[in-house]
Amino acid sequence: MSTKANPWRRVVTVAAILALSQGCKSPTVELNQPAQEGESALPVSDNDGGENQSAAAEVSSAETAGEAAEDRFSSGTEEPVNQPTTFEFDKLWNWDDFAGTESAFTELLAQLDADRSSDKNYRLALMTQIARVQGLQKNFEAAHATLDSVEKELAGASAVVRVRYLLERGRTLRSSGNPDASTALFKEAHEVATKAGETVFAADAAHMVAIVLSGTPEGFEWAEKTMQICKASDNPRLRGWLGPLYHNTGWSYIDVESFEKALELFYLGVEFHEEIGSDMPLLIAKYDVAVALRKLHRVDDALKILEELRLAHQQRTEENDQVGFVYEEIAECLHIKDRNAEARAYFALAYNELSKTWVREEEPERLQRLADLGGIARD
Repeated sequence: MSTKANPWRRVVTVAAILALSQGCKSPTVELNQPAQEGESALPVSDNDGGENQSAAAEVSSAETAGEAAEDRFSSGTEEPVNQPTTFEFDKLWNWDDFAGTESAFTELLAQLDADRSSDKNYRLALMTQIARVQGLQKNFEAAHATLDSVEKELAGASAVVRVRYLLERGRTLRSSGNPDASTALFKEAHEVATKAGETVFAADAAHMVAIVLSGTPEGFEWAEKTMQICKASDNPRLRGWLGPLYHNTGWSYIDVESFEKALELFYLGVEFHEEIGSDMPLLIAKYDVAVALRKLHRVDDALKILEELRLAHQQRTEENDQVGFVYEEIAECLHIKDRNAEARAYFALAYNELSKTWVREEEPERLQRLADLGGIARD
């Protein structure tokens, strides 16, 4: 997925997470994780960063990407449940300070290693999260080394530990540039989690497969599977992932020019955020709809939504680095309608706003186009 195709991927992911709690920024949202470059992030505490590809999906979603875990790990669940098996240490996640999180985890690990009576599953699960935070800091060699240590002790470990190991090994491979090798691991994680009744981890794993295979028929099947898991659950955390999932999957359909399907999902995203009373995530969901409408040549319909968004953003008092995307989309619509003077003004506005954002560093050609169409001379 390219950032050009989905200018708000990063924003959306972050916003999607903000919808239910707080969030991170990133391109494709991974369930259960903080948003790093190119991944998706949803609640719980399982998720890692990926390559920087889109712009709103790689962050998190419902409960705040690292906020999840309330109860200490219990050795496993025989009966299927909708609450994930979690560990007390999950509360140590600080998605704004990965180095600090790693330090807290390693300090706790040292205490566990000194205590011979410590629970093996608890210690191994902690190590998977150390690997995860190492990967988020792009220290992939250390992450793999940590996971190698976990792998040596997997015999006899609980299903949850095996799932977390598989997820983090897969995320580390994907984030370090080897996504093909991660697919089988995510599929295995989904299978193990499903059999153990760990629905949250099953959804996390299914979504990771969908991300890796994004834009392919199988990828869409896994995306649909993830959404069905969330819809069927009575766990608020899982249901909270639906907004980001509608966004991510919709943009995947945009990328393959299946605009009607994208529009269908984007409308579901609007309904979702209206129902839960989201603020910025709702604006982003409406922006998604406007993009799909333009792609379907329904430019007047798109402009009606964009005008609503323009006014909504201008009324916001806090710092807003997202209005530039709305200006850009308005400009594209006006350009199509040959309202060139108005389009030129909005291209200039879009340039002025987006030049203050990540677009300057990550998409210089896009920014140059805005400057050219907006009549702005650059040094």
